[in-house]
Amino acid sequence: MLSRSPVEPVQSTATPPKAEPEKPKAPRAAPVRIYTNAEDLVGKPFRDLGEV
Repeated sequence: MLSRSPVEPVQSTATPPKAEPEKPKAPRAAPVRIYTNAEDLVGKPFRDLGEV
């Protein structure tokens, strides 16, 4: 039936693209604000609520 032998798979001569190693991203710390006045610390989060 088949007079020819099966075709051999052609090996690709192109080099596969090199996967670049992912650089670990340094986690950035949230900016820190030091409150020296207690009124600043308490006043800002509760401004929308009016007087506490």
